[in-house]
Parts: sequence; structure tokens; C-alpha cells
Amino acid sequence: MAADWIGRYPSVNTQRSYIRSFRVLVNFARQCGIHPLELGQEHAQQFAMHLATLARRDGKQFSATTRQLILSAASTFYQHWYLLREDFRTENPFASVPRPRS
Repeated sequence: MAADWIGRYPSVNTQRSYIRSFRVLVNFARQCGIHPLELGQEHAQQFAMHLATLARRDGKQFSATTRQLILSAASTFYQHWYLLREDFRTENPFASVPRPRS
């Protein structure tokens, strides 16, 4: 399903960015001991806080812009999932998560 979501974007750069972002989300879900599709709003809030603690390969923290991108990617992933399921009643867990200011 993630491949279908990512494949909908024609830009290779967007696809790569969303793949990286999705990996961060999946790793977080695993650390929480749950499947990514089981994340709720409280997890989305925790994920946003978690992003502020992560470091890149060079040891520097993710910029606000990178955290925004990761949160936006997570949100569009859930939008895609709910559209595929035709589940218009379930709220996107990332819809109300504040995005860092860059």
C-alpha cells in the first residue's frame, strides 16, 4: 500500500523524500510496538515530539523544514489509506498535529 501511495507522485525527488519519511514513521511505530496503521492521534503527537529528538547521520538534529516534510508525508499517507478504504469517517491522526515553524 505504501508503494501505491508513493507511486502516485510523479517527481522522483518527492518519492524519495516520502520513502525516507515513511521509514522514520515505521521505525517509530515499531518502537511503540504497534503497526503503523494503528497509530492514533496521541501517537501522532508523540511522533512529532520524537522527530525533535532524532539526529541525522551527521549527528545534527532534523531541521524544522525536514520535520514539517516528515509530518506532511505521514498525513498524506493516512489520507491515501482512508481514501482506499473509503473510510471518510476516520480522522487522519496527523491532521491536528502542529507543524514546526521553519
